[in-house]
Amino acid sequence: EDFYTIDLLAGERIVANVLFTDSIGDLDVRLHLGPYNSSDYYTSGTSSSDNETVAYTATTDKTVYIRVFGYRGAQNEYDIEFQHVIPYDCQADGFDNGTPETALDAVNHQGMTICSGENDFYAVDLLDGQTITANVFFEDAIGDIELKLYTGSEYDASSPEESSTSTSDNESVSYTADGNEHVLIRVYGYSNNENEYDIEFLISDPE
Repeated sequence: EDFYTIDLLAGERIVANVLFTDSIGDLDVRLHLGPYNSSDYYTSGTSSSDNETVAYTATTDKTVYIRVFGYRGAQNEYDIEFQHVIPYDCQADGFDNGTPETALDAVNHQGMTICSGENDFYAVDLLDGQTITANVFFEDAIGDIELKLYTGSEYDASSPEESSTSTSDNESVSYTADGNEHVLIRVYGYSNNENEYDIEFLISDPE
């Protein structure tokens, strides 16, 4: 078995990815909070498939122990990757586009920010048959961003036409207008997550 340790400050997050081929030997990983106790662990990765992941966000200053070991004595080679995420210090981007009424035009923007509880809106009027694609680029480990597209004159946050709400980097939605339509794009942080992002809009005419 192998051990790794890291000291976290309150609010910091650690993600450990153990990469291996399970058919050669099944490896497991456990995350322990200090002081170390072999039988007392916070979370674990114990599947019977390739690779394992554990993660922890510190609520107080804490020493974390990562233990990698073979299931029932299995042996294997592995790589391990650590993501040490420091809380994002959100700084407003200077744009006042937090409501549908103040939406920015749907053109490319870089260095935009979503702070806790905020929404960013973008708007465009599409002609019949035109297709819009919105791509939002960001690093999910810093803060999870969601992307939704709405149509019609009345905005209803609970009724998007298209959504992209993964838990990985970047989000993308596409929509083809059925008649001349007003389209609204909403960018926001999942569960008040904060992050910086770039947004790209692609509009194409019908073939």
